[in-house]
Amino acid sequence: MLFGIALSLSAAVARAQGTVDSVDARLRAHLPARPGPRAVAGIVVDSAMFPIESVTVSIVSLKERALSREDGTFRFDNVKPGTYQVAARKVGYTPQVRDVIVDDRGGVVGLELVPLPQVLAPVVTSSTRGGLSGIVGDTAYNPIVGANVWLMASGNRTTTDSTGAFFIDAKPGHYMLRIARDGFSPRLASVTIPADSGRQIVVWLLPARGSAAREAALMDELSERLLRRSPIWSMILTREDIVRTGKEELVDLVNIGAGRPIDPSCLAVVDGKEHIPLWLLRASDIETVEVYTSPPPRSVPRSINNNSRTGGRTAIQSDDECRATVYVWLRR
Repeated sequence: MLFGIALSLSAAVARAQGTVDSVDARLRAHLPARPGPRAVAGIVVDSAMFPIESVTVSIVSLKERALSREDGTFRFDNVKPGTYQVAARKVGYTPQVRDVIVDDRGGVVGLELVPLPQVLAPVVTSSTRGGLSGIVGDTAYNPIVGANVWLMASGNRTTTDSTGAFFIDAKPGHYMLRIARDGFSPRLASVTIPADSGRQIVVWLLPARGSAAREAALMDELSERLLRRSPIWSMILTREDIVRTGKEELVDLVNIGAGRPIDPSCLAVVDGKEHIPLWLLRASDIETVEVYTSPPPRSVPRSINNNSRTGGRTAIQSDDECRATVYVWLRR
């Protein structure tokens, strides 16, 4: 799901300077030996300290990438002495960024990724009937009766019937859709209704978890932002729009939304909580992107060398360097 998941990171994801001493004691025991001059070695584990394979690990400034092995380890060669950002990402886990210091013995870094609960992504198809119709069910494929369905920033609301079905007579446009029912975690989905046909969506809800008050606050903020946004200074990219662009990286989507190149080190607000660099997220992970140019709807950190949420020190760039405020809702 797109929100309501606690993304607070464990101690191993907290502030780090890339040295072995700064790593959580549990993770420190799994670190590989120093690899020697001009090399970086490391390991990727989950919150239970199990190795994770096939994680994309990047040295940001060098634009070097590697995949973690079956034992979670990875290695980079021909790395000059200095301090570097090492990023790790894999679908189903919170992305992470940490510093690593490379000296005459090389550099060692450990990354601990927090698993995210997964549920089938919403399925959107064309419909000969105009407007938006759909089905809401649970993860056992049972229909959910009485679920509230709301096209955000509009007065269009309805509830599902005894078969889990609903219909909203919505005009063509780009929408963010909120689905909620007592006992289940709310879900956020996106849909583009074209002028020549309608859309049908199938959405699954997970059993309730997390803070309902926090989820409600996030949705209030989103609704207010959508109500106040100007089409001249903002763009909403739904999942359908994202697929249509053919872009693979978030920064490319943001460039489309802003109408100009945006620094990849600028931050996106992810699921209403985490501040993550644009370059760390891929289009395939994203349900919806909100891009605001001038004026931004609220004040958020602009860009990052390292952020306490992702593993290090914060260095905020000026508005002139970022020139956009970005909100991202992940596919869950």
